[in-house]
Amino acid sequence: MEPIKVCFISLRSYPLFSKKSFDYFGGAEVQMSLIAKALAKDKKFQVSVIVGDYGQKTAVKQNRLTLYRSFKHGRFFPFEVGRFFQLLKKIKADIYVERTINPKILLVYLFCRLFKKKFVYMVAHDWDLNHRIIKLADSIITQTSNQQKKLLKNI
Repeated sequence: MEPIKVCFISLRSYPLFSKKSFDYFGGAEVQMSLIAKALAKDKKFQVSVIVGDYGQKTAVKQNRLTLYRSFKHGRFFPFEVGRFFQLLKKIKADIYVERTINPKILLVYLFCRLFKKKFVYMVAHDWDLNHRIIKLADSIITQTSNQQKKLLKNI
C-alpha cells in the first residue's frame, strides 16, 4: 500500500528542524513541526515540509521527513508564484496543509483544484475564523471547541 503523501507549508519553521538556525518562529510553526515529525514516524505517511530559505540545501532529508527550501526566511513575494507552484508540483503530495491567514492560501487552493489534491487549513488563531478565504479548504481543523462552534456558525 502506497503511503499517504502529506505536505505541510510552514515557511518559518526551519529553525525547529535545524540546530544551526536561531531565527524567529511562532506557535503555529511549533505545532506544524510537531505534527509533521509525529506523522513522519508512521510508515503509512510520507511527510514533507516546505520551509523558508535559510541557506540550507534545496531538499533536506531528516529520517522519514523531507524539508524543501522555498523563499528567503519564509517571506513570500508575488513574483515567486511560479516557483512556488513548481515546488508544490515537485513534491507530489496527496494533501497540502496550510496554517495562518496569508497570501499563499489562495495559491495552495488553486494548485490543489488544478491537480485534484486535498487542501487542509489548520486554524491558528480565533481571528482566522473571520476570514472567509478558509472556506476554500477541503477540511478545516480547529484547535478548540469554541473555534469549532464559531466555524460551524459563521462558515
